[in-house]
Amino acid sequence: MPEVRQALVSDDGTIVECVQQWWGDSEAGRQEVRAITSPADTGSIAFHRAMGFDLEEGDREVDGLPVHSDYDGPGQDRVCFHKKIASPAEASAVRSCAGSATQ
Repeated sequence: MPEVRQALVSDDGTIVECVQQWWGDSEAGRQEVRAITSPADTGSIAFHRAMGFDLEEGDREVDGLPVHSDYDGPGQDRVCFHKKIASPAEASAVRSCAGSATQ
């Protein structure tokens, strides 16, 4: 079994590719993905933005970011994201086009 290690910043590109492929290959009918993180977690914010997530409007701003006050309880503010993803039919059409382009 391969050794498990903590993800590195240099792994972001590979992780993004894998997650986006998983969403595109999903037959679960997902059309949107949501995520939350702490306003202080700049690495997570950068990661989600790199994955194409949009910031949701909050009730106030912290360091230029829209924040939802007390989202996870008193004093537990969060930054919320959303991302529209392809429906299974759209993903299938993209895979078909990609497959024919490589043949």
